[in-house]
Amino acid sequence: MERKFISGSWYVKYTDVVANTRKLSLKEHEAFVVVDQQGDIPCVGNNELGYYFRDTRFLSGLEFFLEDKRPLFLSSDIGNLGAEIRAILTNPDMEINGIFIPRSTIFIQKSYLLFNDNLTGNIHIKNFSETPLSLKANLCLGADFKDIFEVRGKKREQRGTLFSPVVHNSTLIFKYRGADKILRTTFVNIHIPFEVEEIITQSESACVRIKFKLILPPKGDQSVTIQVSRDHPEKNVKSYAELIKLRREKLISYLDKFAYIRTDNEKINEIISRAAKDLNLMITITEEGPITYAGIPWFSTIFGRDSIITAYQLLPWYPELARGTLKFLAKYQGKTLDDFTDQEPGKIIHELRQGELANLREIPFIPYYGTVDATPLFLILAGEYFETTGDIEFIKNLKENLLMAFKWLTDRDYNPNISEEGFLFYKRRSPYGLDNQGWKDSGDSITYSSGKIARPPIATIEAQGYKYRALVSFADLMKHIDRNSNHIEIALKEAERVKKNIHLFFQYKRRNFYAIALDGKKRRCNVISSNPGHLLFSKVVSKNEAEKIVNILLSEEMFSGYGIRTLGTREKRFNPISYHNGSVWPHDNSIIAEGMSFYGFRKEIGEIFISILDAVSFFPNFRVPELFSGFERTEFHGPIPYPTACSPQAWASGSIFLMIKAMLGLNVNAIERTLYISRPYIPREITRFIIENLRTPDGIFNIIFKKEEKAVSVEVIRKPHKWKVQLI
Repeated sequence: MERKFISGSWYVKYTDVVANTRKLSLKEHEAFVVVDQQGDIPCVGNNELGYYFRDTRFLSGLEFFLEDKRPLFLSSDIGNLGAEIRAILTNPDMEINGIFIPRSTIFIQKSYLLFNDNLTGNIHIKNFSETPLSLKANLCLGADFKDIFEVRGKKREQRGTLFSPVVHNSTLIFKYRGADKILRTTFVNIHIPFEVEEIITQSESACVRIKFKLILPPKGDQSVTIQVSRDHPEKNVKSYAELIKLRREKLISYLDKFAYIRTDNEKINEIISRAAKDLNLMITITEEGPITYAGIPWFSTIFGRDSIITAYQLLPWYPELARGTLKFLAKYQGKTLDDFTDQEPGKIIHELRQGELANLREIPFIPYYGTVDATPLFLILAGEYFETTGDIEFIKNLKENLLMAFKWLTDRDYNPNISEEGFLFYKRRSPYGLDNQGWKDSGDSITYSSGKIARPPIATIEAQGYKYRALVSFADLMKHIDRNSNHIEIALKEAERVKKNIHLFFQYKRRNFYAIALDGKKRRCNVISSNPGHLLFSKVVSKNEAEKIVNILLSEEMFSGYGIRTLGTREKRFNPISYHNGSVWPHDNSIIAEGMSFYGFRKEIGEIFISILDAVSFFPNFRVPELFSGFERTEFHGPIPYPTACSPQAWASGSIFLMIKAMLGLNVNAIERTLYISRPYIPREITRFIIENLRTPDGIFNIIFKKEEKAVSVEVIRKPHKWKVQLI
């Protein structure tokens, strides 16, 4: 696997890793682990598997061998809660000292969990024969302490010092002193209830191989426990059974904060449940509150855009996430001009990294501010959070951050890339920054109709829509914070100017659509893409224009049968297995669906919702992937996976909940103490939605939506005191 910096964009290139090898992952707080389907982290080869903490791989090898062979794979999963990885294996046909041992004689179960950011593994081995067995077994462990960007392929002229592993009693100690002068240590406590025959230390690869005799009585079993901690050995270590009990309890306590959604379709219930549990895994608790990391393995950190969109998707299902996200991003809001990080006053971060390369400024993500849309989305989220919760004190405390973001949207002293028409352009100043700084940030995602790549400065269509909605949200917020502020009138006038200019400059008249972007000379990039669908989300187009957008997005050119593609099939750059030029992104579809809801396209939302669910049903564990390929749907085959897609991915999981909200026409307005329900729609394969624990500041709603012959009935089982329900 090689990661290259191509045309100002970071690109993951797969070479010696099989892209479709199934992997299993877990995350807790700032740690995550990825293993192969056998439950192994191979000690040799170039791959992304391992145990990571704050962008450093603290364990790069963890393999179990039986008679110097990998056991036969039977099954593996992440469990119902996503609390542990479990792989089930057995022995191949073996002959030892003249004794034949047929396959499936020995049962092997590997289990892993994360607790308090530490990794614990248990290998349980059982003999199902009536014969006592004495077998050779060995464990291979290693720690390369690579930064996640090295794992992704970044070449370095010089690393720090990787020390030879040390074995002390039953503990393996791996150490690395980085070029940033920080000493990183991995302690591995191994509990083997057998005789250890040999320990081989390989200094050049920082690996340790432990050979032991595996003695199993008839029908007997034994277990090996592996406990991995960072920078200090664990004391008073709990057993695996105790830890998994605590981990499950913690996950369940988090899930209790979510609204509970179920239908009369069990497959759909499984997808909804998995999405909630995956979001639970991706949430990280900070001093400012909960916020989601983006995705595993490549993006297990804070991303401004991703975190904001995920928090929006979970309003009103889990409003605390929006509060924590706003507070965290306000803390890191830009304060000055800095070319290396593309920072500007008032700007919201794009990405925050904490590893060795960030410490050494070999990468700009320290944090990095190269995003054109996180700042308007920050204001949009603040407005939605206030409407959903009525939390005026929090919004008042956020006032200075809101003003800074507003100035970045409107004042060239804050943002030098505002055009005379009011458009938000982007152009990187950092030598290592991103060329494209919208959500489609790959190097070839913005093109002309000829297929030629457009070069920055670029103004993407969706960013202008976001600016419009952000200014309207800002004005509404200021009416509650400081109704005499002159910023209100300025914001609304600027919003109307941007709205007018979007229609003047971006209209792709030949197709009754909108261009994906403008270049620095205001030339349109006239291609059919999903980006104009975000204009619906921004409420910046008329009902007539919205209908034209919806018609094209649901045409054969854009709709694959498994969702809306990122780029139309007639375009020069169309490639269904590209990152942004023909693939399907669930979060993109959910934003478009939310926009459709503002214009009453409920049936169309239902079509998108079911198409995405149909696609997800083909993926392992019903887990919503970051993206998948945009080939046309066929009768007998499922969607084709994208080879390097993150899974789980926060805004992919969140897409399910935003589409449900949009389809049912739900709007929680705590300011007016009213639950608005606008023309709810229930698609095929479902006859009822049951929603429980939909929380407001004054209590909870329990509601049943039921498909009747010609409409959907709404039954409110429980509601907060003084609240009303209004059907519109």
